[in-house]
Amino acid sequence: AFSALVLVLLSWLYLILALYVRIAAGAPILTKRECLTRNGKHFWQYKFRTMKPGKTIENQDPWIPGGYFLMVSHLDELPQFFNVLKGDMSVVGPYPEQVESAEHIQKKLPEFTYRQAIKAGLTGYAKVHGKYSSSKSNQLNGFLLYPELLLCTGSEHYCVNIEGTAGAVREQEKIIRRKHERTIKNQNACS
Repeated sequence: AFSALVLVLLSWLYLILALYVRIAAGAPILTKRECLTRNGKHFWQYKFRTMKPGKTIENQDPWIPGGYFLMVSHLDELPQFFNVLKGDMSVVGPYPEQVESAEHIQKKLPEFTYRQAIKAGLTGYAKVHGKYSSSKSNQLNGFLLYPELLLCTGSEHYCVNIEGTAGAVREQEKIIRRKHERTIKNQNACS
């Protein structure tokens, strides 16, 4: 219901942004990435296009005119409310990883899969506090705060996204934290 309200209230902004991207850079207006959400489910995450076709952030001058502003202002992420409406994402949760990236990260940091215990979100702790510079290890630490933060606020989101009793979740969180601490120690020992 919340995402539908946002889509209706901001429909004028969606129209302006879509027209801007179309005029500034042509088609396509939206990009889609195959990402992971709760329980490893694959879904298509939608965004307004900010880069030239075939370009990545590593390329020199990858942005369409105004694309960098759309990215840093997060206006490019507004189409993700369609993902929330479809049930692929929630408003708050760990930011979704692309499938290929997640597979690569999980080889180096196996605990990263624990992020899939919660539905992917538009915004979350690691995104708000870490910005784009967060290491995957720090993002995982941010994820591990969800049960604690959501219990403190009494949010129903906690009950919807993490199945099981609060006690079981706290126990799982302790196990995850111990495994993660061991992984960090092992990585530091190898460095």
